[in-house]
Amino acid sequence: GSSRRLGDLATAERAYRELIDVAPDEPAGHFQLARMLLGQQKDDEALTHLHEAERLSPDDARPFVVEARWLATHGRGADAVAKAREATFADPNDRSARDLLDSLTRGGPPPAEAPNESNR
Repeated sequence: GSSRRLGDLATAERAYRELIDVAPDEPAGHFQLARMLLGQQKDDEALTHLHEAERLSPDDARPFVVEARWLATHGRGADAVAKAREATFADPNDRSARDLLDSLTRGGPPPAEAPNESNR
């Protein structure tokens, strides 16, 4: 996490990949690597890791929210709404999931990501 925040993406990516190698059932490695890969436009690999994080931690809204945002920004509104709905099912108390679903169902753009929303 700190390498990514400091801008050393290669070191951060290597660390997340090593975490996945050592602990493949740990959703945090898949989630953080997916976020990094999305930032590099490596969408297919990123989505694979998001799906794995969703599978490993079905009660964590964050991977669902990130995927819903990606879907919305790639013109897949209906899929984005469905994924945002999954996020609210994953964690009904997650405000970012509820806000995203509300915005998407009104036909608006996804709300801006809150600071530290994805680092919890």
